[in-house]
Amino acid sequence: MSESVGTKKKPGFIIDELHRGMWESLPDTQCGQLLKLLIQYQFDGTTPPNLSPELRIAFSFLKPILDKQRADYEATCKARKEAVEKRWREEKGK
Repeated sequence: MSESVGTKKKPGFIIDELHRGMWESLPDTQCGQLLKLLIQYQFDGTTPPNLSPELRIAFSFLKPILDKQRADYEATCKARKEAVEKRWREEKGK
């Protein structure tokens, strides 16, 4: 089954060292919960309704980064698709 550009799911996400202090300040239990939350948001686009205040704050810092990574990925996919289509059109025209 093929997915069109814009609906293609990004295969992963990057945890940046910029937020290392935030990760280190959370107890291990909440780090695990935050990681599961990021995975759920990345792959399902959903978040649980009742987050603890700490997780809500941490997620509010990370959500824009995930959104930007997803937008960059979709833009790259679109540009690559257009480049391939252009190349095929040019080769067919020869």
